Amino acid sequence: MPKSPYIDRLREGIAQAEDPAARGLRRAQLAAGYARLGEFDAAEEEISGLRAEFGDGRSGRVSIMIMCAEAQLIYYKNLGEKARDRMMRAQLLSVAGRDAELSAITSAWLAHICFNLHRHEEMTRSAKTCLDTISVQDHEAASRLALTLGDAFYAAEQPNVGNRWYSKAHEHAVKLGDHSTIGALTYNRAAMGTFIARLQSVDGPVDSAAISRLTGEVRTAVNYQAIAQLASLKALLDYSQASAAILAGQFSDAATILERMVADKPSTSPIERHIVLQCDLALSLAKSNQLDAAATLVRALSLDHLVKCTPDDQVVASSALASAAALCGLRDIQTAASDLLARAKQEHRAAVAALRQSLAAFGDAATIARL
Repeated sequence: MPKSPYIDRLREGIAQAEDPAARGLRRAQLAAGYARLGEFDAAEEEISGLRAEFGDGRSGRVSIMIMCAEAQLIYYKNLGEKARDRMMRAQLLSVAGRDAELSAITSAWLAHICFNLHRHEEMTRSAKTCLDTISVQDHEAASRLALTLGDAFYAAEQPNVGNRWYSKAHEHAVKLGDHSTIGALTYNRAAMGTFIARLQSVDGPVDSAAISRLTGEVRTAVNYQAIAQLASLKALLDYSQASAAILAGQFSDAATILERMVADKPSTSPIERHIVLQCDLALSLAKSNQLDAAATLVRALSLDHLVKCTPDDQVVASSALASAAALCGLRDIQTAASDLLARAKQEHRAAVAALRQSLAAFGDAATIARL
């Protein structure tokens, strides 16, 4: 099992705690920590033990933290949407009980989950609740909220503000000693930057210096994952590596990664996006002069599935599909994909504008300084 100062402190606290409820709270935090590290069996075992001991509701605070741990296990194991329902219940009980500490941590996590489900208004409501209840020493809630807002500002194409939130996230994660949060921060900055560059590449070439920087950031994230022995980010990192390779014109390398991902069908988002991987694979195969394989894949893809994706994914995937179809001489599919691309770009611009508006209250220096 990977070493982490945060995990070590929790184990020490569990060993030293004389009060069962205090020990239960730390055990729930430990279970959540295991989930974030990708140690799912250990997380499930800890949660099962907690349920056996505290299932009669003898401690409301422990019950809430068990829900919080369960939500994180669902999220990191399967990127499942049920994580939102579980965390919403934990937050509701925390707020109703006027427990500031639990309100802050559950709200920070609910904001994180809702952002990744593209529920941006819910994200900002939870972020506000977290800011209203958080204490100066609550590094866990602060690091998670700051990480989420960093991601959100990147998605809103305001990376300068996003980087200030990422700096806050790093500051608190280091104080916490939580390798999983530092790993997520290292990955998220690279992944968000790479995906935004993919969006920008639809309208024209991306600066080569920016591509080199992003490739280096992805490589750093992969290396940190290996050193810290994190298992929960592997599929996400694989996709970022493939995207960076596409941006760099290294299509054979991208195809190798994407072929494995398409075969294994790992979860890379709470929202189904397997077709996005397939479109990127079709592009990579076509650009690698594997035209027969690319054409077979292009013909098998359904635009009806693609329109169910989020607008940003539609932009990247329909652009890749249109390019692949053009290289394969499949003009009808190229035209249909290009039409979808035009609509998706409009929807994406509207979504970015709405996200910026919802984030307006979190972009000033005074708000960032509150953490």
